[in-house]
Amino acid sequence: MGPETPLRASLRQAVERTLGDPDALLAKAKLPAPLALAFRYSLGLEGRPPWPREDLEGAILEAWKRFLAGLGKPLLIVLKDHHTPDRTLERFLQEELPENVLLLVESRLPLFAPSLALKGSKAPPLLALQPALDALPPGERRALLAYGVLGEAPEALVKKLAGPFSKERLLREGLLAGESPLPEVREAALALVPEATAKAWHGEAARFHLEAQNLRQAAFHLARAGRGLEAAQILRSLAQAAWHQGHPEKALPLYQEALAIAPSSWQAFLTQEVQDAQASLGQGPEAEAGPRRQDPALRAFRQVQNPLDLLPLLPGLKPYPQEEAQARLLLAGALWRRFQPQRALEVLSPFHPALPPSLHLHRQSLRAGLLMDLGRYREAEALLAEGAEGDREAQVRFRVTRLRLLLETGRLPQALAEGEAHYGETPHPWLAAALLSAWTLRGRFREDLFQEALKHPDGRGLAALALAHHRWQEGLDPVPLLKEALREARRLSNPYVHHLALTSLALYLWPLAPRKAQALSQHLLYQTHRTGFAVHHEVARLLRAQLLLESGEPVEHLLGFSPSVPLTQAWHGLLAGKPPGRELRGYGILGRWVQRLWLERGMAWTRRKR
Repeated sequence: MGPETPLRASLRQAVERTLGDPDALLAKAKLPAPLALAFRYSLGLEGRPPWPREDLEGAILEAWKRFLAGLGKPLLIVLKDHHTPDRTLERFLQEELPENVLLLVESRLPLFAPSLALKGSKAPPLLALQPALDALPPGERRALLAYGVLGEAPEALVKKLAGPFSKERLLREGLLAGESPLPEVREAALALVPEATAKAWHGEAARFHLEAQNLRQAAFHLARAGRGLEAAQILRSLAQAAWHQGHPEKALPLYQEALAIAPSSWQAFLTQEVQDAQASLGQGPEAEAGPRRQDPALRAFRQVQNPLDLLPLLPGLKPYPQEEAQARLLLAGALWRRFQPQRALEVLSPFHPALPPSLHLHRQSLRAGLLMDLGRYREAEALLAEGAEGDREAQVRFRVTRLRLLLETGRLPQALAEGEAHYGETPHPWLAAALLSAWTLRGRFREDLFQEALKHPDGRGLAALALAHHRWQEGLDPVPLLKEALREARRLSNPYVHHLALTSLALYLWPLAPRKAQALSQHLLYQTHRTGFAVHHEVARLLRAQLLLESGEPVEHLLGFSPSVPLTQAWHGLLAGKPPGRELRGYGILGRWVQRLWLERGMAWTRRKR
């Protein structure tokens, strides 16, 4: 039942041979005049009624359903070669039929979910599809064989090989899925088409795709045309292009394809390039004589002494994600130590996702620390909410940065709990320094942590700072230790220790030497404003406002900002005449100091402001 067989002629023969004279049957069915006319038209006994297509089709369907139901006896309708059914017939078969009608439909692919299936082994695809292929018109048959040989292919290419054909028909019959043949069709085509013809078709397909600059598809067809060297050359060029654009992971499958089809003379250097592409992702050592050893950008990276010299090298490191990530981490750290947190943050663009976890965790921690320096604590907390896989150093860096977040946002009990748990699992001098700071805020100095912190370069400054705060709590002079912390901060250029030591020194000198404290506060105010360390700038503004307020000078110009953390929020409110609340409970001795500040001087400041 298709374009080659007129539907009305088939229906008329079926009715006359099986049921009898159509006019007699129609008289017995007693159909209304419009339905009777539609029924006679469907058998070719009348010309086309002057009705719209949808109305005519609906009348035909209704007439046939009433006619069949009125027969009063079971009827089996067998439809053979039902591959591209007439639209009206297809709609009829998909609607609910009278109860006395059964259907047996033969087509190349099932149109309906079968209610009866034969059990047993399936016929081989060639035997199963041979009749279906033979039933197709010649153009469609050649085209389907070409699709089967080539796989996915544009219609224009198939027409060059097979001549004119109706792709719509192949799609309608379910022999194609988009631009691709069914697996069974492909298997049958590979068995039916001679090898020489198949290679010639692949060669023509390769030329077609080369002209269209579809190099990946051209290589595919060249390989199947028996031209492995040409295919390997194209795949290698594609792999190198992907690699140089910073995507070694896209280059690797291309290299593997090239290795599978390349001649033996190409195997050695292709293998070295594969190894170097993997090394660029941190997935193994580089090849001894591969392209990485010859690249001047990598050679320059390995010879750099000053991390700041890495900035102009970054574009040349794009093909090497591991080295680029290492360079960005070194450069960001160096910029931070040069008091440039914003530039350091800008350098830390996202790393390649296929790199080892330790590099990603290192970036995550460094980025969170820079965000805190810039007063963006909500973003930092999101980065530090959950850890990730990484080596020991990366894990320690993450935990130290998280401890800093907890301390600066007033969560001292949580910092102590997490710090002790992590230190018990992974003792480390840097972690000891961070935990020592937490215990010092609690009002307890841990000698064991102090000795361990001295083993880390940056830990020595934090250790001196913690000991200075402890001596201050004990009523002893902390100035020599604060100056020692400043020397350590200058030695390594550590802005964090530098700002904390200067702030602590200014606070200690405030009641003893107000002029020195004012000079320090002015220096801190200027430096933190220039360098962008937001929270330290907030502290400097508050300290400056505190000193000016005691001198009876106006401070409103210094309080025109939104504090980032609960400590500066409470201090800011205190200077504006608002008593501190519960937000200071998580800061230990630092929170108690701000509360004492309110009790001793807050009321006097408030009266003075009024």
